[in-house]
Amino acid sequence: MSLKKLVAMSLALLVLFSASSAFAWGEFGRRPEKAGNRFCKELGLTAEQKEKFLAGDKALKDAEKPLIEDNKKLFEKLDAEIKKDLPNKIMIRGTLKQIEANNAEMRFKRLEHLIEFRKELTPEQKEKLKTMKMGPKRPRP
Repeated sequence: MSLKKLVAMSLALLVLFSASSAFAWGEFGRRPEKAGNRFCKELGLTAEQKEKFLAGDKALKDAEKPLIEDNKKLFEKLDAEIKKDLPNKIMIRGTLKQIEANNAEMRFKRLEHLIEFRKELTPEQKEKLKTMKMGPKRPRP
């Protein structure tokens, strides 16, 4: 297998895994607002708790927008580099590291939001939260 095909295949796998991690918490294919409302319903949040959670969720989405936009630009840069006859492997590695750093930052922000929100829950809601599945709703390959 040629180096170009190997790099292209690696990029395709990376895009697949990055996309799944970037969209998993938003329930890929669904509107994120519905996921937040479902979360609130499952926990039985009061109107005040729901308002606080959804406000925090909106702030989280606003904070993630620059990282998502940066990843889009990085993927375009990566795609252009891979299509070259002699792709720069150092640049590819650096770009992949930037994408992964952005994804890690988004995951951290989501967890930070959840940890902060737990302070608003009643003991019963905290127990219910412990039994709920967090993160991706579908198994990873």
